[in-house]
Amino acid sequence: MSKVIKPDNLIIDTGIGLVKKGVKLAAGTYKRGTAIGFVTDTYKMIGEETFTVDTLEGILAEDITVTNDEIAIIYLTGQFNLSEIIVKSGTQAKDLIPHGRKLGIFLF
Repeated sequence: MSKVIKPDNLIIDTGIGLVKKGVKLAAGTYKRGTAIGFVTDTYKMIGEETFTVDTLEGILAEDITVTNDEIAIIYLTGQFNLSEIIVKSGTQAKDLIPHGRKLGIFLF
């Protein structure tokens, strides 16, 4: 039995390092590369409710389905491929660039 490996285009370079953190995400299904915001002790996808681009906290490291505030790993720093970043419809990933830069999240 062989395993099919799909190339990962999310991370551009690990030269500056990837700092990770475990966070409790609100219930839902999230894909690797989702931009995660933080507002009042809650982590959700950028574009949800009050989770605007300036609430960016990190980039989701792996696919996850959360049913009850489970822990997910986000990247707090790194260099990422802008076309692989996921935000809620109506929000544009490119708008994360200025705030992300302040956090050490570089989107190219």
